[in-house]
Amino acid sequence: MLNPLYESLSDKTYDAQVIVTLPVFRLFSKEAQVGVMAHEFAHAEHADRLGPGWYEKMLSRYADEEKHADRIAVQWGFGDHIKALRSERHEIVNPLLDSRTRRILRRLHKADEASRNAMLARMRAAGIDEAELDNLI
Repeated sequence: MLNPLYESLSDKTYDAQVIVTLPVFRLFSKEAQVGVMAHEFAHAEHADRLGPGWYEKMLSRYADEEKHADRIAVQWGFGDHIKALRSERHEIVNPLLDSRTRRILRRLHKADEASRNAMLARMRAAGIDEAELDNLI
């Protein structure tokens, strides 16, 4: 995924960074993994041509940008890799992730609940009463 890389939270300018989520990336074959990287670097090449504001421009045309990145990667000679990426995403990866969604959400909910409870305990230990806690949360 091509995302902005900000130097600071107040900075309005940004560079680009390719982010790979390894647990998902590993679900693809080696051929499709090459397709993932070619696709992402095609996004980077297009972002460079768009110049400042590339992220907003690309985000506003998301579906078209995805197709455009595939076309660039194919022009670079990665057609078989892009085909493998698309096929595996549709037939293997998306169904697998869909089947795990409820379990993932349950795990996130439990972690969020544990974090919230720990924060409340720290606040109580600091002497913040229940009424103040209700107003803060």
